[in-house]
Amino acid sequence: MMLREKEIQQEIFADTKIFHFGTLSMTDLRMEQVTKHAVKKAKEQGAVISFDPNLRPPLWKKLGDAADKMWYGISQCDILKISDDEISMREIEIMLSSIEDVKHFVQTITMFDGEFELVSGKYIVDAKYIENLR
Repeated sequence: MMLREKEIQQEIFADTKIFHFGTLSMTDLRMEQVTKHAVKKAKEQGAVISFDPNLRPPLWKKLGDAADKMWYGISQCDILKISDDEISMREIEIMLSSIEDVKHFVQTITMFDGEFELVSGKYIVDAKYIENLR
C-alpha cells in the first residue's frame, strides 16, 4: 500500500529540521503528488529542504519526465546533492511558460559550471549571459 497525501499530517514536520527527497518517489503520479505535498508542508514549517535527483533512467518511460522532476526538486531545495551524470544530461525539455520561469531557470543553472543552451522554437539563448534577470 502506498502512502497517501491525507496521511501526511502537519504535526510530523513540527520538529523537522531537514527534509530530504529525491526523484525516485516521483516515478509514480500519486507518489509524486504525495512527495510534493510533503515538500510543501516541510517548507511551511521552516525545514531545510535537501534534494538528491538519484537518476535511475530505467525507471522512467521518458528521460524528459525525469528531467522535469529533477528541475522541480532543484527549484525547491536548499541543499542539492548531484552527481556528474545527473548534471550532464545532454538534453532535457522543460516548459518555461512565463518570464518568472525563465528567471528561475537562469538563476538555477548559473549555480553550475558548464554550458547550457535555452532553445525556444528557432531561437537559442545563451542563458548564462542574460543580464538583469536576478
